[in-house]
Amino acid sequence: MFSTLRLLLIETKNPKIHHPLSTRSDPIFMLMDNHKLIQILNTFDKKEWREFSKFVESPYFNTDKHCIRLMQILKKEFAKKSGFQLSRARLEKLFSKNNPSDASLLNVKLSLLTRLAEQFFRQQELEENPLLCKHLLLKRFFKQGLNNHFESTYRRDIDLHESPKKVNAEHYLYKYLIQHDFLRYNMAVDKKTLLANENLQATNESLDVFYIIRKIDLYNRMSMIRTIFQKKYDMVSFQFVESMALLPCYTNHPIIQLYYALFMLHQTPSPQNFNHLRMTMRKYIGDLEPPYTKSFYIASSNYCAEQIRKGENYDEEVHEIYAEMEEAGLFATREWTDIRILKNAIVSGLIVKKFEWAVYIIEKYKDKIEPSIRESTYNYLLALCAIEKKEFDEAVGYLLQAGNVDFEFNMNIKSHLIQCYYERDIAYNRHTEQAIRSYKVFFKQSKYFSDQTKDIFINFGNIIHYLYRAKHNEGRATIKEALKKMEQYESVMYRDWLLEKIEELQNRPIRRAQY
Repeated sequence: MFSTLRLLLIETKNPKIHHPLSTRSDPIFMLMDNHKLIQILNTFDKKEWREFSKFVESPYFNTDKHCIRLMQILKKEFAKKSGFQLSRARLEKLFSKNNPSDASLLNVKLSLLTRLAEQFFRQQELEENPLLCKHLLLKRFFKQGLNNHFESTYRRDIDLHESPKKVNAEHYLYKYLIQHDFLRYNMAVDKKTLLANENLQATNESLDVFYIIRKIDLYNRMSMIRTIFQKKYDMVSFQFVESMALLPCYTNHPIIQLYYALFMLHQTPSPQNFNHLRMTMRKYIGDLEPPYTKSFYIASSNYCAEQIRKGENYDEEVHEIYAEMEEAGLFATREWTDIRILKNAIVSGLIVKKFEWAVYIIEKYKDKIEPSIRESTYNYLLALCAIEKKEFDEAVGYLLQAGNVDFEFNMNIKSHLIQCYYERDIAYNRHTEQAIRSYKVFFKQSKYFSDQTKDIFINFGNIIHYLYRAKHNEGRATIKEALKKMEQYESVMYRDWLLEKIEELQNRPIRRAQY
């Protein structure tokens, strides 16, 4: 069933979705979900709510009592187990409970609280970036003319010659900024000594490393977009970056060599460059901060997927990549798990018959899936396991319990249901044929997908319809007609699976009407 690992780009026409509670067109009855402030607050976990509350209540950042009261109202609403569903009318009622005239202030206080939330984010970023804090503090000391404070701060707290265990490109940018602060300070106070120029080399190296990493990262992104969307870019300047990355002083730099290996794979996708990237990842990936390592794993898995489509066997490599991602904690984005990465990981395990591992991962991440799609996604993933073990009745049960997730998952659920019906039916079943017809009608009438995407699924439906009728000697459908359709279609879902079913029908005993 999962003989190939497919990457399908789903294009939708972004339908306007109305919340079921929004039954009137009057703005005061609409939910507040689309307000900028609400979108920000939706990302807060419990710790961030506590810290944001203290931030808003701090007289240094805010002295507006109405704004504090609005924050407290929203905090209580978000804490409700049923989730946030607050209409404009209800918010006005809660805000003006003690004084009806306060309703006119609501828009102003919403805007003020939005600005405070943005300021809170800036404050968080400062606290999480000690090098950036040091750079800003040095700038202020320089402006104030506090020379002694400048020099002592530059030399204490953070040793610029020692990197933390895990870094990213910004680490070298901040190092450069601090070194440049010191260089500018020395020029301003006219210190023409060896000490005054001690950081020239370090300034140059920090800028080089940041520049090389950022340019290679930019090249990799442009290469990917160029491949997918056939967009043209001027890539000439990257030749200079490549020569810099190969300088003797940087040949052993972990981060540069990681990005350069990725650069080489994007430039020339070959087994040699793929193996070099994987070897470099095993050697240096631990030196890079986890969020930035995901692109290396995704690029590696995409290369494997492309090779699999060409008929090469990279199944073990794909599974190894996703197993490493899981071990590195890269399945989750902030609070919830990325369900696409989770699904691909499960599929990779099933392909190489790691059933226990697949089930373990499903159970491990079940409670880390966004609550609104948790049960549906969980049942869908269990269905994938049942399908690979050819337990089609069990798979159908799971798939029927998998409700709405998103467009891509919903399409896959419908497709797998049709496959399971085909596999499990020993005799012709008119309900199955009706399900196949409904499947095709769904995609023909859908307004949410591009014509190209719809064709992929409709073509699959047409061929499986032919095969189902031929399998059960129903009507005049023949295997030959199904093969002819396969040759006519430029793109079709689950092509390898369809070819496998055609081969099974061709090899069955001639007198056998059913199997």
